[in-house]
Amino acid sequence: MAKLSRKKRRQRNLIFLLVLLVLLGGSLLAVNLFSENKEGGIAEEEGTYKMLDGSNIQTFSKFHFTTEDKTFTFSLNKDDTWVYEQDELFPVSKDAMTEMIAAAGTVTSEHILKDGAKNPKKYGIDQPKLDLTVTADKKNYHFVVGNYNNTAGMYYLQYNDGDDLYLIDDTLLVDFNSDLYSYGAVETIPGITQENITNIDYYNDKGKITIEHLDDYGLDMTGASTWYFHKPFHELRGIDPGAIEDFIGYYTGMTLYRLADYNVGSKDLDQYHLTNEKAHRVVISYSNDDSENKRKFTIYFGKQDDESGYYYVRITDGLGVDITDSKCVYLVDPETVNNCLNINPATIMFGNVNYVKSVNLEKATITVDGESYELVVDRSQVPEEEETTTATYNGTSITTVDTKGYIYYLNGKKMEEEDFKKFYKELVGLQAESIFYNESEVKQDSEVYMTIEFESNAPGFEHFTVNYAAYNAGYYEAGFNKDYELLVNKSEVDAVVETLKELAAK
Repeated sequence: MAKLSRKKRRQRNLIFLLVLLVLLGGSLLAVNLFSENKEGGIAEEEGTYKMLDGSNIQTFSKFHFTTEDKTFTFSLNKDDTWVYEQDELFPVSKDAMTEMIAAAGTVTSEHILKDGAKNPKKYGIDQPKLDLTVTADKKNYHFVVGNYNNTAGMYYLQYNDGDDLYLIDDTLLVDFNSDLYSYGAVETIPGITQENITNIDYYNDKGKITIEHLDDYGLDMTGASTWYFHKPFHELRGIDPGAIEDFIGYYTGMTLYRLADYNVGSKDLDQYHLTNEKAHRVVISYSNDDSENKRKFTIYFGKQDDESGYYYVRITDGLGVDITDSKCVYLVDPETVNNCLNINPATIMFGNVNYVKSVNLEKATITVDGESYELVVDRSQVPEEEETTTATYNGTSITTVDTKGYIYYLNGKKMEEEDFKKFYKELVGLQAESIFYNESEVKQDSEVYMTIEFESNAPGFEHFTVNYAAYNAGYYEAGFNKDYELLVNKSEVDAVVETLKELAAK
């Protein structure tokens, strides 16, 4: 017979050792599980043992249990609601009770230790991890969970005060634990959609922000949205339709993680920073029917929980003075709260500082450093019926006008159409990078750097002025008629001015 190579012999020996270890491990497991046979003459049996068969139970009506020196009693009322007998004000979660029913009604074991309960101290039955009595169909069923068997990875269970012990997994200990709030009911956000919201008021450390839904596309210069920022601006500012959908979704899709406290009073709210004075608030006004009555749904965002890092949150909902307040405090994950709180109008509004469509512009007088530049659009050669095309963008109808026949002038000199369009795109493309939440942030005495006086044929915007003033080394403050409310990057404004001077010098 041919000899095995050294390499193959090593492989054969390794396989043999692995098989031996598996067999030996199984034997050791059996020895450790039931080593009591040699000491006390206790016999072990294997099979599938089922305790309380939940499938044959019509009604589970009570759970009474003690774990970690804490006692809990949950009982079913005639109206099919559950109550926590130690404090009936506690809001019991029906889902939590359903999970407890499932846990108690499906306990099985594949190992039984005959007469093991006759030695209660050895197996922890005298000082159990869980002592549970389940009332089902007017009968009581008793579960006592003792020590953990490290080898089997399971716990010893005495059932209905019998002499035998069973090995079970940790399901009972997980569902019947010492954390009262794990059994607490959690409210759900009302069925609010973007379509039935009328306005949103957002209060934070800086002040108040108001978003309004108005059925009119022509209330700001862009004419591209029915959602507008009102406060903190002096004028309505349109919001990107795509951005508002995401923004509203943060609130309407928010999930309350778990109950943190209940029956809270004013002192408790102050502790959680959930008072009007300390909390960040979002008030959503909405209507869920055809009536003109607006309901107000309010979310209060408090401080972070020191242990979990989650935020304390409470909600109220109501009509007028009829406010529903569960007096409960919940925990919400940090990512959700950050999405809800970190609202920056500059990132979701149409941030154009001075936006007049070129097809609406008649004249723009730009004054920089005391020197004026007059930009004029002459439509005298345009046919009475201008050619237009309409397209839809993000649900909004956008009309494009054929500018054939338009003549452009800068300081009385005719401009090339390409030069005009390039410059005008830069001018109206100036974007706000931040906003002022209140007038105290504005430098009212700043020297005006640039003024733009617009004349247009857009209804409501026939005449208006935009001013830019020095704010700091990096930004100009800008706004209508010296109502400064925006910050614009200084280098971008200077680049537009440089282009304008180059065109005027041609």
